Order: sequence, then C-alpha cells, then structure tokens
Amino acid sequence: MLRRFFARRGVPLSITSDNAPTFTLGESILVDCLRNIRNDPEISKVVSNHEIDWKYITPYAPWQGGVYERLIKSVKWSLFKSLGRRVPTFEEMLTNIIEVESILNTRPLVYVESGPNADQILRPIDFLQNRFEIPFPLNVKEMDDDDPAFIPAEERVLLQTKMQVVEAIQTSCEMAAMAKAVPDLVT
Repeated sequence: MLRRFFARRGVPLSITSDNAPTFTLGESILVDCLRNIRNDPEISKVVSNHEIDWKYITPYAPWQGGVYERLIKSVKWSLFKSLGRRVPTFEEMLTNIIEVESILNTRPLVYVESGPNADQILRPIDFLQNRFEIPFPLNVKEMDDDDPAFIPAEERVLLQTKMQVVEAIQTSCEMAAMAKAVPDLVT
C-alpha cells in the first residue's frame, strides 16, 4: 500500500499514525526495507535523500488523530453509499477508492459563495496540485463501433454494461459526497 502511495504522491518527509500494532509493525518493516536497499550501491544513490520520520500520536489520546479519523469516516461513508452491499472485484474496489479520493480531495474546504469569484475555491488537492481538474470519464457512446480493437462484440456489450454500472456508482458517490460536504462545512 505504501508503494502505491509513494508512486502517486512521492515519498513523504514524515508519516504520522496511530499506535496500533499494525502501524508499529509497518514502521519496522519500512525501516528494514530502507536499510536493505541502502546496501545496494546503485539504489542507495537514488534513495539516500529519503529519510522518513515515523511519528506516533500520544498513546491513549485518540483525539489527536481526529483529522484523519474524520477523513476515514468520509471515505467509508462514500464507499458505502456508492457500493451498498455489492462486493466489487479488486480492480473495481481500487478504482472506487481512487475515485472517492479524487472526490474528497476536490470538494471545497470552505463555503462557496455565488458571485464573480465563485470559481476560485479552496480544495485539499490545491495544496498538492494547483488547479487540478478531474478528467471527464470515458464516454461509451463515443467509441467507434466499427473498430473491434480485438474485443468481440458480445464482450463489448458486457464492458459497456460494466462501464454504465461504474459510471452510476461514480455519480452516486459524487452526489452523496456533495450532500455530505455541505453539513461538514457548517460544523
């Protein structure tokens, strides 16, 4: 999981986590991996500048993790609203998680007023990637029906149906997140 995070967001200077045994084990595994990697001269040139400081919140002080606990709640709520009781495949779940991440990172942090400056909103993603826009989803209707692209016609119909389900889940998730975002901004 950390490999994917590092590949998408870069290697952080520090990681702050709870004191759960899973996280303390994760730190020891990461430190061991970095130590083993540094023994390889070629790799050590690349990663020599990446020292990750692993920080823990104070034991028996769960309120210190309130910020990320609230984000976890938002992610779980969005996934529950978009998937319901359906059990997705691994790829579908990974896609849903990334879409929920995108939706939560592009929602406004403050109340958005209507007016001439309404397009200048502050979002979490703006701290990492300024002016980030979510790309439009692939439109099934724009596909060329004459180009089989090595996909049989009956399989294309299944893929189109699956694409429609994914689009419906994404729309449901976006609507649920926006409905949840307004009360969150008030509190």
